[in-house]
Amino acid sequence: MTDFYVENKNCKIRTCRVIEGELEDIRFSGELWIDSTDFWEQFKRKVEYIENERLAFIIVSDDEVFDVDPSIFIADDFATEKSELNRLLSYIDVSSTLVKLYPNSFEIQKTAVNDKPEALAVLLDDSASEAPNTSIVYSSKGLQAHYRKKTNELKKEG
Repeated sequence: MTDFYVENKNCKIRTCRVIEGELEDIRFSGELWIDSTDFWEQFKRKVEYIENERLAFIIVSDDEVFDVDPSIFIADDFATEKSELNRLLSYIDVSSTLVKLYPNSFEIQKTAVNDKPEALAVLLDDSASEAPNTSIVYSSKGLQAHYRKKTNELKKEG
């Protein structure tokens, strides 16, 4: 089981593996950002997705209809520890974007909302997908996120 971070901005997509709470970029033909056309097919080829393999995703998108391909099975939980995911979510620049978690994680959602005072709303998507997601809408970048990142970096060093 693997965790992935997928960022969709202006019809361009960046993909990363989440390894020990850090983002490791995945390049497609040497490119960090690729066109959103046929993204999920390219993704499955790149990560050598095997049918019935279970994956977890953090989706950050400025397009609210962008979602995980329904043919990809969602894991029951993230492989990364919840504390690491919370730390990672605090770093993400989510101004005017939507964050969706697959699988749905109320613990991570609750911490992310509490750590981000600029959070406007928490939306639960009850679509017909195999695993429901958690969506968090943010209004602006936070200076607090910058300082939290620096504080966590200092904690890691010390």
